[in-house]
Amino acid sequence: MAAQQVNFRNYSVGEGLAQSQVFAIIEDPEGYIWFGTRGGGISKFDGVSFRQLTTRDGLINDFISCFIKNKKGEIIIGTAVGISVYNGKKFQNYPLEYKSNPVPINAIAEDKNGILWLATNKGLYVFKNGEYTCVSCKHALNRDMISSVFIDGKNSVWYGDDFGLNHLDSVNRSLAATTYRRKDGFTNVLVRSIRSWGKSELLVATYGGGLQLFSGSKASPSILNENFESNIIHDVLYDKKGNCWIATYDAGIYRIRLSDSLITHFGVQEGLANDHVSTLYEDSWGNIWVGTSGGGVSRYSGEQFIHYTEKNGLAGNYIFSLCHQGDSVLWMGTSVKGVLKMNLRNGEIIHYNADSGFVDEKVKSIFCDNNGVIWLGSEGKGLWRKDSSGFKNFTTRDGLSSNWIKDILRDKSGKLWLATAGGGITVITNEHPFTARKISEGDGLSKSRVNCLHQDQNGRIWYGTEGGGIGVISDESIKNYSLEEGLSSAIVRGMREDKNGFLWVATGGGGLSRVDIYRSAKIERFTKDNGLSSDNLYLLEIDDQNNLWAGSDNGVDHLILNENSEVTEKKHYGKSEGFQGIETCQNSVTKTRDGSLWFGTINGLTRHDPRSSERNNFAPRMRFTGINLFYQPIANTRFADHVSKWGEIDDDLQLNYDENHIGFEFIGIDQRSPVSVKYQWKLDGVDEEWSPLSLKREVTYSNLPPGDYVFMVRGINEDGVVSTEPLQYSFFIHPPFWQQWWFRLLLILFFVIIIASVIILITRRSRLRHKALREKLKVEKQMVELEQKALRLQMNPHFIFHALNSIQGLITQKDEKTARSYLAKFSRLMRSILENSREQLIPLEKEVETLQDYLLLERFTRNDSFDFEIITDESIDTSEIMIPSLLLQPFVENALIHGFSGLQRRGHIKIEFRLHGKILECMVEDNGIGRKQAFENKMQKDAQHKSMALIVTQERLALLNQQSGDIKDSGAIQIEDLFDEKNQAAGTRVIIRIAVDGN
Repeated sequence: MAAQQVNFRNYSVGEGLAQSQVFAIIEDPEGYIWFGTRGGGISKFDGVSFRQLTTRDGLINDFISCFIKNKKGEIIIGTAVGISVYNGKKFQNYPLEYKSNPVPINAIAEDKNGILWLATNKGLYVFKNGEYTCVSCKHALNRDMISSVFIDGKNSVWYGDDFGLNHLDSVNRSLAATTYRRKDGFTNVLVRSIRSWGKSELLVATYGGGLQLFSGSKASPSILNENFESNIIHDVLYDKKGNCWIATYDAGIYRIRLSDSLITHFGVQEGLANDHVSTLYEDSWGNIWVGTSGGGVSRYSGEQFIHYTEKNGLAGNYIFSLCHQGDSVLWMGTSVKGVLKMNLRNGEIIHYNADSGFVDEKVKSIFCDNNGVIWLGSEGKGLWRKDSSGFKNFTTRDGLSSNWIKDILRDKSGKLWLATAGGGITVITNEHPFTARKISEGDGLSKSRVNCLHQDQNGRIWYGTEGGGIGVISDESIKNYSLEEGLSSAIVRGMREDKNGFLWVATGGGGLSRVDIYRSAKIERFTKDNGLSSDNLYLLEIDDQNNLWAGSDNGVDHLILNENSEVTEKKHYGKSEGFQGIETCQNSVTKTRDGSLWFGTINGLTRHDPRSSERNNFAPRMRFTGINLFYQPIANTRFADHVSKWGEIDDDLQLNYDENHIGFEFIGIDQRSPVSVKYQWKLDGVDEEWSPLSLKREVTYSNLPPGDYVFMVRGINEDGVVSTEPLQYSFFIHPPFWQQWWFRLLLILFFVIIIASVIILITRRSRLRHKALREKLKVEKQMVELEQKALRLQMNPHFIFHALNSIQGLITQKDEKTARSYLAKFSRLMRSILENSREQLIPLEKEVETLQDYLLLERFTRNDSFDFEIITDESIDTSEIMIPSLLLQPFVENALIHGFSGLQRRGHIKIEFRLHGKILECMVEDNGIGRKQAFENKMQKDAQHKSMALIVTQERLALLNQQSGDIKDSGAIQIEDLFDEKNQAAGTRVIIRIAVDGN
């Protein structure tokens, strides 16, 4: 009988296990499975990867012999030097010594009072409140080697050694232990494990004597021993389903179904990692973990998949084609050329090849008809017929379109349809005599390479091609469907029709297509985006529940369909889920009458019995495995104190504004189907909805603005069970200082101050500007008034009267020429005075012209009694220098009226202009009688005129120089008395200083 490989998943050093000898297994409260090794410490397994815990992490010793979880939820680890207690965050170590030598711990049990009982190499100890007490020493027992300890339902202590079974009374443990030996019925006294059996019996596993039943005070060998290939028993386990598992030294494990005593053996041939089994453990998901000595650990997850390979008697591991015959025969084409026939009842396998009248060639298609005839499609050797008389061959010589047969179909009318590689379709219409018809591209086929065939409920033949999509042959007409009609890929490898009349099409690279072949011919697509594990499909099958199975390059997907053939649920089965073959072969699938599905893979034959499938009702246990800042683990950042020695990560990170690139790594622990767990996440504050389902176990958020955030993630197992509460992680990103409330307040105050200052400055400037404007207007007004006064002073009526009388006298004397000359000078003078009076400043040359005309007329009216000269410095550009209009005339007039009054000599007036930087000096000098004599003359009227002229001129100069700021008021007009050698008055000199723009 061929052995079968069941759903064992093996892990050893190559998969990340610390060491290949596993002597202890336990599940921690978070769902991690701990494996205690002999020298490698503890390997902590999340279903996907291992993490090692050793003395570097605080463990007392790396040689682990046993685990137990106490009533507090702590994990007690027995080692070669004492125990370590793990409280969920760290180890607390308690070394045990005897005469300064370390004492190994072999087994641990906890009684109802929370006291730990330790089986050690130096006797039986109790551990309480962190202290050890030797019980066997107290009772003066000479047997040091205690291998096992057990607490029964009455809180009694049982322990085994190399001499038998020992019992401590539950009431008075101070008494010596009761011992049971060979005299009490034990055929072997090397006790290795103690378990309850039934209501009052004990099942004692021994080294060399198999199982011993102990009842009352007598022991006897178990009748189960005759079924075991080994009598060295290491461990016994009762699972939740009512099975008893037996671990042996050299024969693997045995499962005893307690309901009917059915015994099943599992060894290396059935897929177990090693036949030397040291310990057994059942986790929350119902997995049975098998610790071996030298083979690592094996996980048994039930028998929904049974695997057959060359180790089980197959001729080859590549299974290219399958077909079932009746209830008990399976035909298969394998990589070893020829065909295999396997009896499903007894496992017998017969290999047909050239020696059996067949052919040494690959068989890519098999069809079993209802008459017991087997049709075999070979690769290059045509079609073969197998019946009770033997094999018969048909090739292109007999009318086949090609010798490469890819699929075989018998339609409702009895015709045999052959899909060929390169020859289109061959239809065998009659076998006696052999008659065949060819259908090619010339007849309407989309491609001549045809991979698969299917007949629908209306009798139409559907075909799938390599690159031409699908087509349907009906009433001698052919209609094709490809990418243009919505097919997901033109490469078609398999077709199946469900009970609702939808044709499902497996494609290469395009996933699934569903065609409504009886109604609208509408085509829908299902790809990895819709949850498929792969778009590269090789086979399809519909099970008895009208659900779809799709084989791909990484396992099979199980699609649950509702009553409308809509996909409601998807499950993936790969290596981790027990589908050991992994990659399936094209169209290599069949369904037997009991509903089992048989899949051909590149790594053997796999059977699935839907009746063995159990729903996984355990939601994934979510855990963070890492948090990164800018792709750096936070343990390598300034937040290293947020990460414990065990990798646990405290939340509520307080991040700076530029620490805004954060990534999360997580896992949903599901020891039944870890790689099938899908995840949804969202970041509260960023995401409004949960993300789509994804197999990704990490997510990154970048350029996050400041604020409070809570990252949430939840897991969904392969049966759609969602985590009850999402895993959460909160963090806060501080805003930069310029976004802080205090900075914003300061900024607002600053801007208020700036705005207020600007307003005040503008107001002040406006006031100053208005003040300056008022001052300017005031000055201009004063200037205008003074100029008017100066004009009135210059327009001396006496001068005008005398000038006109003098001109009239010339006219009377009939000296008209002279009269006209002076009259022109008079009119020019008047016009010049009037024009200049309109301007505040006039060029110096105009002032000189005006003075010259004035002095000429004055000299004319005064009978030519004085001389004058006007001197201008050569460096002065008289056209550019601007001076106040009507400025010097009053001083010249004052010299004529007062300086020359009573003068005995000829008068002389000298006017001179000199430039000193930006100061223009104007000098009016006369050789008159001087100021003292003029005052004494008491010419009141003229004195008043002089006084007014001087005052007006001083005020005008003061206003002008005030604007420039270059001359003080006190230095604007300077009057000097002139004296001769005898100190007699010799005239007066007036110097007027005016600020100008320069030469």
